[in-house]
Amino acid sequence: MREGKVRQEFEKGNKADILLKNEVFLEIFENLENQFLDAWKNSSLKDAQERERIYYLYQSLKALKSGIENVSANGRLAKAQLDKIIANN
Repeated sequence: MREGKVRQEFEKGNKADILLKNEVFLEIFENLENQFLDAWKNSSLKDAQERERIYYLYQSLKALKSGIENVSANGRLAKAQLDKIIANN
């Protein structure tokens, strides 16, 4: 990977890390997760459409957080690549 691209991945990873360490951001995620789970648990078994809607909201929230975590992990890999590039120059 070219150094410029690696630097971009590293910077994106840093931004993702900032989000994942932000107490307000994490609190909002946790609150939404709990709201969705509670709504799902308290929904009527007969209301399959509403249960499915809540389930997809919950899964979307998890996917969003996972996506941010992946960007963070890619940033750490990019940091290791940058360290190698710098060491070899």
